[in-house]
Amino acid sequence: AAAGRAARAGRSRRRSRDIERRNLRLTEGSVTRQPRLPLVLLLVLMAAPVHLVVHALGQTAIARLTGDADAALRLHSGPSSRTPWIPVATYDPGKLSPVGRVLTPLGGLLCTQVAALGLLAASARRSRKARSYLGTFGGVFLADVPVQVARAVLADVGSHPRPMGIDLADVMTVVHGWTGASVVGMKVILVVFSIGYCLVAGRVLLRRFRGRSWAP
Repeated sequence: AAAGRAARAGRSRRRSRDIERRNLRLTEGSVTRQPRLPLVLLLVLMAAPVHLVVHALGQTAIARLTGDADAALRLHSGPSSRTPWIPVATYDPGKLSPVGRVLTPLGGLLCTQVAALGLLAASARRSRKARSYLGTFGGVFLADVPVQVARAVLADVGSHPRPMGIDLADVMTVVHGWTGASVVGMKVILVVFSIGYCLVAGRVLLRRFRGRSWAP
């Protein structure tokens, strides 16, 4: 009887140790699965200037393809000496074809979204940490859509004869001049589209950060 009790006690201790080891592995996995907050912030700070360069390069390339051979990427500083230099596309709207006047402002936005999808697709076979890092970069690029929509909604569309440098506002100005479409209606469409896009993008990013593998 004593031997039986000792055997049962030994099995109970082994089960307890197995449970403790399993819980420890789960805890370590939950801690190391995602990059720590300082590292995420560092990645965001690294991705932001890259995103601005890609955005400006997209506009410059389309401006050159649609009529302005002198379009270029330049560094622009704000009115304050403390304002950082920002890469911007410089082009002459008067040299652009009618289609180019619409596509050029959209070029930066299209390029950042293509880059975001490329980053997410490239991380499909990567480790958890690599997926998190690439997902952070992709999230910064995806954020270009709500940022541009917010700027366009707040802009005074139609009151400036020349482009304002606000991508979607410039597109709405051209479309309004061609068709007489309601500015308010176009802004509502942009907001609805942005909400839907952000919901889909957010779901993809959550799957990227939480899941073991990524699939569209």
